[in-house]
This record gives sequence, structure tokens and C-alpha cells, in this order.
Amino acid sequence: MAIKKIGIDARLLAQTGVGVYIKNLLYELSGILQPSYQLVLYIRPQDQHLLPQLPSNTILRHTKAHWHSLAEQTLLLKQLLVDNLDLMHFCYFSMPILYNRPFVITIHDMIPYKHPTGRASTKNSLTYTFKHYMYKKVLLHAVQHAKKVFVPTNAVKQDMLTIFPALDHDRIVRTYEGVDKELIHATPTKPRLLLKSPYVLYMGNYYPHKQVEFLIDAYDKSSLQMPLVLCGPGDYFAQRIDRYIARKKSRQSILRLSNLTLGERAYVYAHARALVHPSKDEGFGLPLVEATYFGCPVIASDIPVFREVCAQATFFTTYSTNELTLHLNKLTGSTNAKKKYALLDKKFSFHTMAQETYNQYVKLL
Repeated sequence: MAIKKIGIDARLLAQTGVGVYIKNLLYELSGILQPSYQLVLYIRPQDQHLLPQLPSNTILRHTKAHWHSLAEQTLLLKQLLVDNLDLMHFCYFSMPILYNRPFVITIHDMIPYKHPTGRASTKNSLTYTFKHYMYKKVLLHAVQHAKKVFVPTNAVKQDMLTIFPALDHDRIVRTYEGVDKELIHATPTKPRLLLKSPYVLYMGNYYPHKQVEFLIDAYDKSSLQMPLVLCGPGDYFAQRIDRYIARKKSRQSILRLSNLTLGERAYVYAHARALVHPSKDEGFGLPLVEATYFGCPVIASDIPVFREVCAQATFFTTYSTNELTLHLNKLTGSTNAKKKYALLDKKFSFHTMAQETYNQYVKLL
């Protein structure tokens, strides 16, 4: 029997969120993939050191084609067509729209479609408008032509069916994510700048839909006597947050930590009094699942996806900061006994996600 070739787009391996998904998919496939299938992995050369152990029947294809680029529509397209794949898995919505062989795609969220805003971009308004137009064009092509569309939650599936009512719901496959294997096995390491415990924690980036300013406002109004620790990338959006913090009376009690190692992330989860996540919308909510794994209580905005992945959280509405401020005021320095996985549903597992994804590959081949 001829070996079937499955391509996987791993160009975003170094990115937060999507990169965690790709890395754990590849890690788990190494224990699942049968000899009758061969992986062809498309990756940027500078990211190769991030790869987990791969199946022996894996071929690496280096590509310099960035997502959202002309090279993606030309150079990557040529690579894919030359390789004559039996099935291609695009792990992010950005793909060559002229690719005409069988493919599946992962759509992690519908946030840019539901909440378009130039504040979420470093580009000028004209460039952003053009890029957003192209986003919708590529996304529409992807969902219309993909054999299967993988989504991380039922909430995202419902968003897709609302936006694309003609889409066959059977083509959308919900595959829950889980806790990063490397985070689970990391040795907890206290960040050098973290001087005081306990604290209230935010983990994530600072894009506008995350509503970190909302959390800062609620904290600024509260009587809480413990610090607020914000953990995320040190980028353009973090600089915006720094300027926002500087105007608050509680600014001396707000600490922003950048680019934590896995060990440092494990430590801050384990020693936080609570994780607070005020997001307007999400595709999954990895920080909530990770915090739950480390026994950290969760206080989250009342949105469908958070109800789905962290039903035991304390929820607040985001119409005003009053409700979140009340929840913060109730926090004390003491914590309940923590037990790993005590509250984390076993369905949130990258192993299960990879197995369900692989099962779809096999059905399509």
C-alpha cells in the first residue's frame, strides 16, 4: 500500500497560542502516527530548534514564507504543489488561496471577524483595512473548501455557524485543547522581579479584546492589599499598558513581567491567589485551563467560551468594573488546599485533541 503524505503547516511554531497548539499536536502525533503515513512539515528555519521529537517518517521542509504575505500565496503554494500531498493541515487560517488539493484547517477563533478594530494592529488605518479585507477573503475561502474545520470549542463552532450559516455543521470538528506538556514538566522557578506573594495574576497578551485596562481599572478601585501581576510579551501593546498603568493611583502595586520562561509561568500560576481574565472574547482560554491545572482559582469574564472551558470559575460581567472590584475585595491572602487536576476536566487534553485530529486525517485518506 502506498504511503500517504500528510502536510502540516508549522510556520507559527514560535508564536504564543497557535504555537502551543502546533507543538503539542506534533508531540502527540509522534506516538500515534502509523507507518503507512508520512508527515511533511513546513517550518521556518529559525524555529526548527523548537520542534519536539518527531516520528521517524517525517520530512522537514524549510520555508521563509511568512503568514499574511505574498510569499505565502506564491512560494509556499509552489512548495505544497510540488510535494503533491494527499492531505494538508493548515494550523492557522492564513493559507495560499490557490491551493487546490485536499486540506483541513484549524480556526482558533473568530475575534478579528467579530471585533474588527485598528487598535489591534500596529499598522496605519489604510493598511489595517486592507489586511482585514484579506483576512475575511482568506477565511471565507478556507471554510468553503476545507474538508474539515477544526475549532477548539463549541463556542467557536457556534460563531462560525452564525457568520457562515450555509456551512455544513458536520464539517466543523471541535477538538478541545489542554495543558502544554512542557509547562507540566517545567521546574517551577521564581521570577527575579517577583518579590511579594500572594498576588492577583493576569496571564496573556495585551490585545484590545483582552480588556486588560478593564482589570487595571477594577483593581485601582478595589481595597485589595496584594499586588496585581501582569504576565505577557514585552511588545508594542505592553507599552500601551505601561502608559495606562502610569496614570493610576495603584501603579506602585502593579507589576508587569515580560516573556516568562515555562518554569517561571509554572511558578506564578502555583503561587497566585487567583487568575483574573477579563477578555471580551476568546477561542479557548489556555490560561484558564493552565491555572486550573496548577490549582489557581479563576475569576473570569462571563462569556460563553469561559463557561465552556472553566465552569467552576467565578464570573463577572464587563458592563462596568463594579462586579469585578467586588470579587477582588473578597480575596484574602489564604488559599485553599491545591490539588493538580482536581478541577480540570480530563477532556481538556492535547493527547485527546491530537488523537481526534489524527482520526479525521485517516477518515479523509
